[in-house]
Amino acid sequence: MSQTEKVVATLQTLATGATGQATHHDIAAQIFASQGFTKLSDKYTGHATEERDFAGQFMARILDLDGQLQHEAQPAQQVFTDIKAYM
Repeated sequence: MSQTEKVVATLQTLATGATGQATHHDIAAQIFASQGFTKLSDKYTGHATEERDFAGQFMARILDLDGQLQHEAQPAQQVFTDIKAYM
């Protein structure tokens, strides 16, 4: 495997992780909003946006390196509905 292929593989792993974490934060934001924690919901929505931006940067670099983007499966994560358990 060439150095470029290794870099592309690493970037893909980072992009996949960032998109998964962004989705998880979107879910948490929705739960917080439904429970009346508006500021916390806004904070987690902001985290999700930042993570998607990072994923976009990783994907752009993969394309710059003539790599191929993958849509990889995300591992399941526990969804907390009790804010105390989440924190």
